[in-house]
Amino acid sequence: MVSSEVAVAVVGSVNVDVTLALAKLPVPGETVVATGTRSGPGGKGANQAIWAAATRADIRTYLIAAVGTDAAGSDALAELGRHAVDTTYVARTAKLATGRAFVSIDADGENSIVVVAGANAGLTASHVRRSLDAIASGNPERLVVVCQGEVPIRAIEAAARFATEHDVPFVLNLAPVRELPRSALRAAGPLILNETEARSLASSFDPGAPHPSSVQEAAGVLHRELGVTVIVTRGASGVHMVDKLGIAFDVPGVPAERVVDTTGAGDAFVGAFAASRAAGASVAESVEAAVAAGARAVCALGATAASLMAGATA
Repeated sequence: MVSSEVAVAVVGSVNVDVTLALAKLPVPGETVVATGTRSGPGGKGANQAIWAAATRADIRTYLIAAVGTDAAGSDALAELGRHAVDTTYVARTAKLATGRAFVSIDADGENSIVVVAGANAGLTASHVRRSLDAIASGNPERLVVVCQGEVPIRAIEAAARFATEHDVPFVLNLAPVRELPRSALRAAGPLILNETEARSLASSFDPGAPHPSSVQEAAGVLHRELGVTVIVTRGASGVHMVDKLGIAFDVPGVPAERVVDTTGAGDAFVGAFAASRAAGASVAESVEAAVAAGARAVCALGATAASLMAGATA
């Protein structure tokens, strides 16, 4: 019997975000005084799962991750639960503390981030595979698998193999850029990167070649090398995309009401894209929904708090 469940399974990181509000970001050797601070759950996996759940109330969103047995891990699980994210497959370890991210945000909403992996480094390929197999055993009508670059490479490979074997979409947000096997990169459908990440990954295929001079050139290189749909997010400028057939086009940005914090915009994009795909939308339709989510995300402080701005769809 086929289940009517529609699901997104996010394989990714969970962190405690320590956010500092600054008048301006410091340059090397400079000390600046923060105007405010806050602490709360974050991590690309958690953020994207929350956005997926907030974007589509009619899908089941799972998070496959690892946290410590510390209070921070318990707090993160509680917060995820409040946002309707299923944490059944979040492993807990006493050997490593829950991951942390230190986020500095200036008056214009621009940010710099330093991440301490912690328990995220303990997410194993076997746990990822067991979790995805368990989710698939429920025979969901549609399943989309999402992964980022903040977890071990073997965990990413396990997610990619599962998606390939089960012929389900594998949304790969390679942030940060990692040295993945070509097989994992070619499993992406789509590969989502920001402008800096796209240029970096494109350059890695031919280190002796000139650095791509434009986003369009970088996306073209990635498509030629991998043969997958490539989506490059460009902040307020929208998205540059090359589809699987090699056709390139741009999707304009959606003006934000105000810019408070750009930290979670990329995660909002990925989560909303995955949720829309799981709900049956086309890639182009899902990109439009994702661009709108990214614009909403920058209106609030904090990568996960911004999800409260999302427009859930029944």
